[in-house]
Amino acid sequence: MAPRTLSVVSRRPGWPSARPQRSTAIVAALVAVVVVSTACDDEPLAVQVVSLRTVPEQVRLNNVPVGLEGIGDFVVSNGGNAAWVPSGPPVVVGEGFAWVSGCDEPLGPGNACQGTLRFTPTAEGTFSGSLTVIAEGVGDVGQDVIVTTEIVATAVPPILLLSPDDVDYGTVRVGENRRETITATNVGDVDLDVSLFCENDVFTMAGQVRQRLLLPAGESQTINVDYSPRLGGPADGALRAELCGPGCGPAVSLRGIGSAPRIDADPRALDFATLAPGQRATLPLTIRNIGTGLLEVSALEVLSADPGLVVDGDLTFPILLLDDEEVQVSIAWQPTQGRAALDALVVLHSNDPVAPEAFVTVDGTADGPGLQVLPGALHYGRLLAGDSRQANLVVRSVGAVDVDITSIALEGQPFRFVTLPPTGPLAPGQALQFLVEATGNRDADADGGAVGALVVRATGGLEERAALTFQAGTSGCVPIARVGNVNLGFVQLNTGVSGDVVVENVGDAPCFLSSVDGGGLPFDGAFSATPVGLSTLNPGESGQVRFAFQPTRSGARSAIVGLNFADVAVPVFVSVTGTGVDGAVAFVPSGLSVGPVDRRCGDSRSTSVLANSSNRAVTITEIALTTSGAPFRISPQRTPPFALLPGATTPISVTFNVSSAPVGLSTAVVLATSEEGLDASLRLALDVTNAGSDIEERFTATGSRAVDILFVVDNSGSMFDDQALLAENFDAFFNAALNSGQLDFQVAITTTDVISADAAAGRFVGQPGVLRGGNGNLRTSFEERVLVGIDGTGLELGLEAMRLALTLPENSGFLRRDAALSVVFVTDEDDAGAELRFLPDPALSREPSEYIALLEGLKGAGGDAGGILVSGVLPAVGAVRYQELVTTFGGASLDIAQPDWGEQLSQIGIDTFSLARSYALEGVPQLGSIIVTVDGEATTDFVFDDARNAVVLDDTPRAGADVTVVYRSGC
Repeated sequence: MAPRTLSVVSRRPGWPSARPQRSTAIVAALVAVVVVSTACDDEPLAVQVVSLRTVPEQVRLNNVPVGLEGIGDFVVSNGGNAAWVPSGPPVVVGEGFAWVSGCDEPLGPGNACQGTLRFTPTAEGTFSGSLTVIAEGVGDVGQDVIVTTEIVATAVPPILLLSPDDVDYGTVRVGENRRETITATNVGDVDLDVSLFCENDVFTMAGQVRQRLLLPAGESQTINVDYSPRLGGPADGALRAELCGPGCGPAVSLRGIGSAPRIDADPRALDFATLAPGQRATLPLTIRNIGTGLLEVSALEVLSADPGLVVDGDLTFPILLLDDEEVQVSIAWQPTQGRAALDALVVLHSNDPVAPEAFVTVDGTADGPGLQVLPGALHYGRLLAGDSRQANLVVRSVGAVDVDITSIALEGQPFRFVTLPPTGPLAPGQALQFLVEATGNRDADADGGAVGALVVRATGGLEERAALTFQAGTSGCVPIARVGNVNLGFVQLNTGVSGDVVVENVGDAPCFLSSVDGGGLPFDGAFSATPVGLSTLNPGESGQVRFAFQPTRSGARSAIVGLNFADVAVPVFVSVTGTGVDGAVAFVPSGLSVGPVDRRCGDSRSTSVLANSSNRAVTITEIALTTSGAPFRISPQRTPPFALLPGATTPISVTFNVSSAPVGLSTAVVLATSEEGLDASLRLALDVTNAGSDIEERFTATGSRAVDILFVVDNSGSMFDDQALLAENFDAFFNAALNSGQLDFQVAITTTDVISADAAAGRFVGQPGVLRGGNGNLRTSFEERVLVGIDGTGLELGLEAMRLALTLPENSGFLRRDAALSVVFVTDEDDAGAELRFLPDPALSREPSEYIALLEGLKGAGGDAGGILVSGVLPAVGAVRYQELVTTFGGASLDIAQPDWGEQLSQIGIDTFSLARSYALEGVPQLGSIIVTVDGEATTDFVFDDARNAVVLDDTPRAGADVTVVYRSGC
């Protein structure tokens, strides 16, 4: 057998290759295995032989530049008459050497296999090693076959030098940045086009972890590398020039130390055990700086329904702590009545850049009966003479034993019970809920308002009071909260929802908003408040405060905002409540609204989804409207009681009875209750205007031009040509953004396969999974990643893939709160969610309306910063499930059967990148009736997008600009 030529080549054309070597020696191993035939004792013996040879005798890899790869081949042949079964892949020993592929499968008689090995030198010089193929226990006699080949390689100087080879940034404060310069020199004789990659994303080049380097032969270039620590402590990484593939090439070691104060509280849970009413106890709490840098503790807040829980002693803020320094405080509790569970929270506020708030839970029990009135103070806003407003009050038994209520009474003439609450015993945890109505009158107008109280008395001398008050009068600027509270319901952790309160000027002079603050009242950081159309309120006009809620921990949350108007002594207080839930039951979205809409228009329908994200089945016992007489009708798909399995959802349809609703804003709440105590609430709002009247919608421009883009690409067997067409038309889609140069966008790609063994199942294709608009390799990366292959299942589930892509924890960070969302489906088949008989899990057959509700829940109804767009390259006929989302969110639908659909991607691209300039209207306008003003100045620089029911401005307004759209309802 003639020896085989061994070729060693570098990974990139134009680079020096190792000189081909020829070997003339053969190494062989022969094993004879004797097998006795059992057919006849006098027949001859049959001998089976495994005879292995490797070629060449010595594998040589010469002149491989440091930082590159040398690749060599070897051959193993079996000249025997029995099969050779290797015990594993060939074993390669030696610095810089590694087996790549081949010769790890059984080898029949007379056959040969080709294997490949790699040499990656890190320094110049000569290196040696060995390649060994092994088969253990061949035949009945159990002999081993072992063949070893020598490897010899030489490494020559690198063709790309990076200097220095080690960079130490020292100590850098979290949130700050330090820059060092690295020099790249091409010492070869060919031009280089390589990718530079930072292996830890706290090290970046102009904000990017990857950058293209074009370096002519013999020239040098400097590279700025920044260290921006996000956490305290050491960080290690490397800047690598990927000459020979990902992770292969010369590198510079990078290291630094992040300096960040970190707050820690010890213990994280305080337990007072059981106390008697009037008994006082204190527990120590240690506050410690476990980071580096000065820790500033700005406040210590006690959140408790029991006024007896306090900080023991005086504290002066801020508290300043150096590295490893600590201070001890005491928390005291002296219960005034019985309490079954204290269930309180101590919150420490600091300048910790990672977790500025530290939470300490406080538990305890007080013997005896206890009472609580919720809310503790009730402000009805401003009431004109004859105006009435009702509000719920709750009396709860919070003690460890029954409480016997003897009387519930009202103080103050303008207040009355709508229904008289009962008295008698309440077991621990039980509550009474009732309505109290306040009515404005002439005396209240003359006095500027009225004050009263709810008084609850129980045996044993227990008494609890709740203050009741409202303002009155109409002279001058008189802002009132027409809708003073919005309950955002149960919201999944790390997702966002929003809702509005309404403020109206009922006076006879204009109101000018001067500031917005907490009015000295607590404001939970999970909420944000944005005034909309409140800068100037003429008599009779109204505006909103838009509350957004994004909880990061479980539990009930609330916030109060004071709106301060010029020449008005008392702020207008508006509030928001919501409950963060983790692994629970919730409506998604948690709010549905219609309007403003002309009362002549017909009824409207919308859908929310009741989702169980806990790890256990939940029995839903009731789904009902809690407000009687409201113009809403609900139609759950399933009638309680029923079991909602973990991860399952069920839709609920809501009809908004526009024609029978009163003019103005009507609200209601749908409550879903369960046996397990995991409840969910869905808030409803309908805003009806008089027939033929102008409708005004007001927006506050975010100033953001951010868009998150998700491509869901079909990877079934028929999609090869369409994937190539998508890759070829990068410019058609992205030109609208690249020509602007001012848009902040990011792109991710997933496939329609969620059920195969190797399915993406919503995970992003490629690393990193998210491509950013400023990345110089955006085109190349996009073109590579949309070629997702054609080995996916024929049961395409693009809608479920979209849901997973937007909710998987490993994809967190893709959906940005201040960015619009554009989803683009590219598929030649409809979503297979309707094919329940073929699906491995019934949960994969969700209705399109559920995915619509889930999208609105993720981005908030109507979406943040311009909203949601769903588009598709789809079959012209039959793609009904995808088309329902495309129609709902106003996107374009291209026919995938047309050969020029790639060029038409510009239509979807223009829609996508105009999202940041789009203002989706709640009502449907008559064409030609739309008037748009920006900061009070009328403009004609807009278009109306009928598909999206949105006004699209030609230019993005400044952040905070007041955008007003006035129109006649077109139903």
